[in-house]
Amino acid sequence: MQKASFQTTYDNEKTYWWYQARADIVEHIFARIAGTVPREILNIGCGTGFISRRFEKFGQVLSLDYSADALQFCAANRLDVLAQASGVSLPLKTESFDACLALDVIEHIREDTLAVQEISRVLKPGGLLLATVPAFQWMWSKMDELGHFRRYTKSQFG
Repeated sequence: MQKASFQTTYDNEKTYWWYQARADIVEHIFARIAGTVPREILNIGCGTGFISRRFEKFGQVLSLDYSADALQFCAANRLDVLAQASGVSLPLKTESFDACLALDVIEHIREDTLAVQEISRVLKPGGLLLATVPAFQWMWSKMDELGHFRRYTKSQFG
């Protein structure tokens, strides 16, 4: 994402129905599965930090992104626990998180299997991975060419 796009995206996330509904659904699923116990949460591909901010009610959130621009934007918006890293090489201790969010992120990583293995490594036993990915390769479009390596079916990702 271009640096100038972060503010536009952030503004849209606060008001546009799709971002709001998606965040509400993800929060609802997380709360239903994880409960209300404070947790250590890793948000991989945090982007603007919108989801990280919404998940602070569930515990301490580490916002991680490959993009230095994304993390600068997050810091400017007072998200103070940030890390820059690739999803295939997480600079984090093994079994250090109760939960990981990877929302529309894994399709952007060439070595997606390695990324999921890394997530598994940093999750505590019984930890929760909440991930969203685009479905069905037959839906591939010009929008996917902006940085997706693939789409998934349920059997490919499940």
